Amino acid sequence: MYQKNLGGSLRSVRLRTLLQGLRLLVACLYLVVIGLAVYLIVLLAHRTPLVFRFSSTQRDSHLALSADEDVVPGGRGATSTKSAQKGEVPESARGNKGNGVPTRQSRASQSGENLSLAPGGSGNNLQTSASHPAVVQSEHAADPEGENSFAMGLASNSLFGLRQVSKELLPVLQRAREALQQHDTGSARAELQQALERFQHPLDQAKIRRWLDLCQVLDEFWRVMGGVVSRLQPTHTIPVGDTEVIVVESSEKELTIKAAGRVLTYSLRRIPPPLVKELALKAFRQDPQSKIVLAIYLAIEPRGDREKSRQLLLEAMAAGFDPGEMILELPAFFDPECLGDFLEADNPVERRRVVESASSHERQTGTPSSQEASEAERSATSAEWSSALRKIRESYAAEFESATNPAAKSRLGRQLLNAAGSNPEDYDVEQALLSEARRLAVEAGDVDLVLSWVEAEARRRRIDRSRETLAALQEIAATHTRVEVHRDVALAALKAAFAAVQAHKFAEANQLLDLAINSGRKGGNRTLVEEAMAAKMKLQMLQRR
Repeated sequence: MYQKNLGGSLRSVRLRTLLQGLRLLVACLYLVVIGLAVYLIVLLAHRTPLVFRFSSTQRDSHLALSADEDVVPGGRGATSTKSAQKGEVPESARGNKGNGVPTRQSRASQSGENLSLAPGGSGNNLQTSASHPAVVQSEHAADPEGENSFAMGLASNSLFGLRQVSKELLPVLQRAREALQQHDTGSARAELQQALERFQHPLDQAKIRRWLDLCQVLDEFWRVMGGVVSRLQPTHTIPVGDTEVIVVESSEKELTIKAAGRVLTYSLRRIPPPLVKELALKAFRQDPQSKIVLAIYLAIEPRGDREKSRQLLLEAMAAGFDPGEMILELPAFFDPECLGDFLEADNPVERRRVVESASSHERQTGTPSSQEASEAERSATSAEWSSALRKIRESYAAEFESATNPAAKSRLGRQLLNAAGSNPEDYDVEQALLSEARRLAVEAGDVDLVLSWVEAEARRRRIDRSRETLAALQEIAATHTRVEVHRDVALAALKAAFAAVQAHKFAEANQLLDLAINSGRKGGNRTLVEEAMAAKMKLQMLQRR
């Protein structure tokens, strides 16, 4: 009996051991299958460009630094203030129809990634002659690794069809762009000089040098503008849109004007952009170099004029002037696919053709242009803001009184949004109308109205579309619990994420995808959640590279 029990126990132990061995074998096979699957996914990701469903319709050319960005071939601000006031162009810059422009080899070595931004007329009612320095050879050395480094950059595959600089460089460029848009070229240059020492990759170096060239050109613009302002005579009248601006006092560093019954004093770089534009168009020379410098200012200025900037660029190139690689940093010019064609162009005529082709593509995809501001004074004080809000509340008293439910708030929000577009003469009122429209859209959970508000703001001034869309959608998602609202938020966030990726706004894209996943779950849209999760995984793979 004892032997039988012992034999049964041994058989039971052997059986259990066999089963454990089988389980271990199955687990090993399972791990092998998972490993192969991961390997195949990574392999495909490296060989196959990722194409988003909405990428062709959601591309946003603003960046930039736009908000998305940078500049042309090189401007040397070495001419004296005296010569600038006389409107003279240095000998080194005269007759530049290719001379002093980097060769094809050096141009190729200086380029790397492209984000793209944007492109004057004359007038006789300003009592001042032009002054303006020319754009000449860049002071910054070319990429020491030459064409090979650039070819290496072009040859490398990248997800989303975009060539990238170092991930750590993007915040530096963002800070530099914000400084340039605030006319603080000194801070931007200091930031970029530090980055030039820190980042040694050829693509990073090339991009930083293009941004430094932008700083140089903008410094030259303001040097010449100082000469223009100093020559303005008291009592001289300058029409700016529907407003007449009267000069009270002027110098190279300051301008005092009378507009809309108020006397206002501005330092040179704080003069309202619409007035700066009018002065530059009437006072700058009409040579290609001057047009390039003005085009760059209008492209980078948040309330500039992209269409006019593009026009000036094309006019300069048609005259035979080659602006070089700086314009690769101006998002209104180029689609990412245009970079290779631009660098292959051997002469200004071919480059002009590439620019015109890119401009045509942008118009076909419906990318909006920044609207030209029509008033001289744009800075609102808190008192003026309160007055504007009070004026709106009084004008729409009945509508505000009845706006107690989502549908009524949506109707009123659209009414205010339309009113803002049709009443641009009062900046404070226009801003207050847009602000109230956004508030009502969030309270009503009206995603379409929020997106319309973003478009209206983008037409009015240069904004970070991805950031503004994200903030508004997050507010709606946090405020409302209705299933249909979360479905709308999820879909809008997913589309906005695709646009953010195209604009190199990866941080915003990640947050938008998270929002799409969370709102999609709350809205019960399982398909959309899966699509957002897949997109997030691909984006994370892109950021690791």
